[in-house]
Amino acid sequence: MNTEQATPLPAPALLNIKELAHALRLHPTTVRTLYKAGRFPGLKFGYRTLRFDLAVVLDALRKESGTAAR
Repeated sequence: MNTEQATPLPAPALLNIKELAHALRLHPTTVRTLYKAGRFPGLKFGYRTLRFDLAVVLDALRKESGTAAR
């Protein structure tokens, strides 16, 4: 019998618009505009709740600008 327990994977931190704007050093309105323009993905929960995974957003912006992560 295996008594080892699996270590749960950490859930990605989801940021709201204000938190993402702070991380990207942008105004929240700019973040909302970029999202609506399809520049990066977000998760919409219900009518008003919008969340972003910072790693996914950064990856999308890097791919769009043509620079690879080093």
